[in-house]
Amino acid sequence: EKGSALEELAKKSATHAALARLLGEYAGLFDPKALHSPGPLLQSFRERQQREQELLERLRAMGPAAVDALKDMLLGLSNRQYRIFLGKGLAGIEGPDALAAVSAILGEVKDVALQTTLVRFLPANPNSARTIGEAISHEENGNLRCMLLREYHRRLAPGDEAGRDIFREAALND
Repeated sequence: EKGSALEELAKKSATHAALARLLGEYAGLFDPKALHSPGPLLQSFRERQQREQELLERLRAMGPAAVDALKDMLLGLSNRQYRIFLGKGLAGIEGPDALAAVSAILGEVKDVALQTTLVRFLPANPNSARTIGEAISHEENGNLRCMLLREYHRRLAPGDEAGRDIFREAALND
């Protein structure tokens, strides 16, 4: 997404531009020459994972002030890799603004990978569980509803294996 969408979004505000720069650094993680480890693949993978975590921490440190720009970019970019990265960042920001943005994106975007990322990276608290519960009630796609139900159940009853039938039923009632 080196082209127009990212460039146009970067022009919207200083926050958009900062996010675009972070995405540029993130994209660099996938350049084979960018990693320091000439060793085994696992070492390179761990290095990339650590660097991604550092970038996510920088993104989250932007805090609630970045929520609107993050939402714009999540909805305005088509590059799935960028959207997943931004989703991890947005969901990891504490506060009602970030939760509201996640809720809006869950209702608007029908991408299982992005929706799964958003709900998995939400903080483990009652407000996040409530947001997931609301998303379930509005989701029409059986696969997405099933994923949301699993995450909701995981948060409310960790380790409870008896609830699996609920998910099968939800997926079938499309």
